[in-house]
Amino acid sequence: MPFLKRFVREVARRAAQDPRVRDTARKVFENEIKPRAKTAWEKAKPEVEAAWEKAKPEVEAAWEKAKPEVEAAKHRALSKAADLADRVKRGIEESEAAKPDQSAESEAPKSDQSAEDRDQK
Repeated sequence: MPFLKRFVREVARRAAQDPRVRDTARKVFENEIKPRAKTAWEKAKPEVEAAWEKAKPEVEAAWEKAKPEVEAAKHRALSKAADLADRVKRGIEESEAAKPDQSAESEAPKSDQSAEDRDQK
């Protein structure tokens, strides 16, 4: 099956690069597909617009009803994002402040051990 997939992909790639195939595809699109699509849209456009005009007041009413809740959710999200940013900033500051302390603490036991070793000798 992988052989067939590669074969079809390669044939399609070569066909897409062939100027004759590209010219034929352009002509088919311009002469057949585009006019059909334009005719279909012109036929459907009044129905689509009528449906939109019918639904528009309901959509606007739903938005007006939901808008305060959306705004409140937006403010809550911004507040939580700001809190999270502050927590991250504090965490970074604390970890940077702790770095010198950690190096001093890690050296202290070594010096204590060496002092104990000296006492035993």
